[in-house]
Amino acid sequence: DRPIRVGEFCQVGDKLGFVKRIGLRSIELSTLSANVTIPNNKVDDTTIVNFTRQTLRKEDGLQHPLQTIEFHLSLPSGLGIGQLNAITQRSCDYLAGIQSLTSHCAHYDESPSGALSLTVLAEVRISTWEDYLSIRQSILGDIKLIIANSVFLDLTDELMKGDASIVITELVVHLPLMMPHQRSHAMF
Repeated sequence: DRPIRVGEFCQVGDKLGFVKRIGLRSIELSTLSANVTIPNNKVDDTTIVNFTRQTLRKEDGLQHPLQTIEFHLSLPSGLGIGQLNAITQRSCDYLAGIQSLTSHCAHYDESPSGALSLTVLAEVRISTWEDYLSIRQSILGDIKLIIANSVFLDLTDELMKGDASIVITELVVHLPLMMPHQRSHAMF
């Protein structure tokens, strides 16, 4: 009785990747760094987390793995409710524009120590490890740009109002004032 099948994305012990092969003596995972062979006796003695859920795509009638993407991103301190809501809404709007996502959400939270964070959750249809990594990397980079753009816009507004309490050194990076999906790769 195996909790995993070929093609599923899972964690076996400390190894994370797609199951490439299940044999009589071992399984093979395609991880970020390499293909890893794990003997079955080790697999039987370790915790296995299967992150993949099979779902039926209605357009073509084929089953495709549905993978969860989750980020917990630190937010700058001192943000007000309006700024937090704007970052959350911009993140949700961005995620809604990605066609490979089947569901998504973004919300902010505050830890007991007062640190703010943005949690982003999404489910994406994938077919390969490279697809998953590419989509995950794009979403992470674009959400970070949304956060940076929001903070930059707010600092710019404060400077234009003449608020001397703003420290100019906080303007470390000057980002284009556009949504991430509007930018072209030529900018980089």
